[in-house]
Parts: sequence; C-alpha cells; structure tokens
Amino acid sequence: MNFSHGTPNFDRLAKLYRWMEWTSFGPWLGWCRCAYLDDLLACRRVLVLGDGDGRFTSRLLAANPIVRIDAVDASAAMLRALVRQAGPHADRVRTHRADARCWQPAPGSPYDAICTHFFLDCLTTREIQSLAATLRQVVSPATVWIVSEFSIPDGRFGSLVARPLVSALYRAFGGLTGLAVRRLPDHRAALREAGFLLQKRRTGLAGLLTSELWSTGPEAPFPSSKTSAIAPANYVTNMLKSFLKELVDSSPNPASLSEDESLSHAPCKRRTAPRQPGPRLQTGAD
Repeated sequence: MNFSHGTPNFDRLAKLYRWMEWTSFGPWLGWCRCAYLDDLLACRRVLVLGDGDGRFTSRLLAANPIVRIDAVDASAAMLRALVRQAGPHADRVRTHRADARCWQPAPGSPYDAICTHFFLDCLTTREIQSLAATLRQVVSPATVWIVSEFSIPDGRFGSLVARPLVSALYRAFGGLTGLAVRRLPDHRAALREAGFLLQKRRTGLAGLLTSELWSTGPEAPFPSSKTSAIAPANYVTNMLKSFLKELVDSSPNPASLSEDESLSHAPCKRRTAPRQPGPRLQTGAD
C-alpha cells in the first residue's frame, strides 16, 4: 500500500520516554497497558508492536515464564531499550527493526496474542485496516489483541479537555519525531473490518484512556448502563500516593481502570505465575 506519511523517528526519545510519560500522565498509561495482563499468562507466543522502551514487554516476561515475544519497532534505540528492560528474560525476545505497516510476520504457528499499546494512534485508519488484515493471517480463533489508546469521550470533558490535550500531544510528537498523523484513527472500525471483535473494555481518566481486548470470537454485548469513573475529589491525593508507591513497586494495577464490559471467554487467562499487587486508586460507584 502507499503510506500517507513516512516513518517517524523515535530514537531521540528512547532515554526520555519514561519520564515524559510520568510527567504528563503519572502511572496511568502503565496501568492501561497492563489492564489485561492476566489474560496473557498462559500465552506462549506474543507479538508486540511499538512498545517503546519495553516496559510492557518486561512486565509480560516477568509474569509469564513460558512466553516468547516478537517485538517490532522502527526505532533501533527503542528496541535496545526494550532489550535492556527485559533484563534476564531478554533471551525470550526476538526484535525486528521495521515499520510495522510493511513488516511481514514469518510463516509458522499462530500468535496467541497481539499487543499494541499507544501505537495505533501513530497510524491512519486505513493503515490500521491494512495492518489488521495482514495480522489476521497469523492468528487462531483463540488469539486475543490487546489495545491501549487515547480516546475522546462524548460530552464537555471530551470537547473541552480530551480533544485539545490529544491535539497538543500530536503536535508535540510531530515536532519531536516527524509523526505526520494529527488525529486519532478509528481503530475499532479498522479491527472490525479485519474480523476482530471487541470482548472487553476498560476506561480511565474519565474516558481519556481505553484498554481493550479483541478476539476473532463472537462479540460481547455491551450493557450501556454499566459505567464507572474515578472520584474527582480523591484523584490528586491518590495520584500522589500512587506515584510514591510506583517508585518502590512498579507493578501495575489494572483495577484502577473502570470496567465497562466483560465476557467470560478469555482464551489465555489461566494464571501460571503469581504477581505482586500494585498501587490502588479509589474508584467511584457505578
């Protein structure tokens, strides 16, 4: 396909990425990435696209002692950071320096899971459609696709806070990396077109963040009445507490994200290794 823009260069951000993220969003993006980590604990073969400095990859390797990961990134510096982050588990990671839009997975057994955390927002909807169609060829009926992304919710928060914030992030990353995309793609429409169906979804920060679990099985029904949000009065206090706890225990806490939908079907959910609980944040009532 003809790409609408060139490959952005994230090399210069490799050493700063973690601290840029903490300064702007604290632990929230990390929690969003790991919201469905438990669903991956029995997976043996996982494809991770654009994991940046590798914090999610490191979490998955530590939590699942049998998993082997193919990590794809266009940035050599980010891949080096990912391997360093993997530490003693680095021998279970195979890196591929490539633009994911044109990378072709090698023939072989299907992946048990695909993970894209804050990566699809670097693509256009059309590019995600092409990527999903390619990856559809290397999945099985039990494969799950974990997506973490920014989202612009409906209402005043979406129009007055989320949309300007996302636009500012695009401008900043455009200037730093050459990223040409300037608005969020419709990744849900793209994944559905390729035959993936949404099974679970969690949201955080009033809907600004979303973490989703997709598969090729039947789509889960979404009860519109089930919503949950963080209590605004406790947000600042709890964020400071969580920041201090993160310095000594960086285990993510998926429970801090509100659960919108769930389905009993979880292809890779069998737990194989214990995990230490992470910091907790109070949530509001449904």
